[in-house]
Amino acid sequence: MVPAPQRARGIEREPSARPAQHITPGPWPQGISRHATMRISDVLAALGGEFPAVSHSKLRFLEEQGLVTPVRTPAGYRQYSPADVERLRYVLRQQRDRYLPLKVIGEQLAELDAGRGSQALTPQLAAKDGEVAR
Repeated sequence: MVPAPQRARGIEREPSARPAQHITPGPWPQGISRHATMRISDVLAALGGEFPAVSHSKLRFLEEQGLVTPVRTPAGYRQYSPADVERLRYVLRQQRDRYLPLKVIGEQLAELDAGRGSQALTPQLAAKDGEVAR
């Protein structure tokens, strides 16, 4: 006997025979706003103190490489969230301080996104005043 469809808020649904799926964490970093409100010039201003040589083209290149994914407005402009800025800061630090190629940094970010980052891999997030958050 096949169970009757369940009715919830006017929508018919068949009962699911699949087990509950494991929910994977979202992109790293977690706990930081993903509300995209910053223009590319705002991101450059936020990163400029630590990375004065970073440019519009560098940010576009890092997006092209899949290391950050800003939201696009209907007009096609990029808008970044505070979480995007932290990802960029991580990428730029890894390049500057550890001389890592983007491929390796991308692999590290994939591990962090999947929630498999080790303590040694998990970066320190910068606080608003420029101090390292602990």
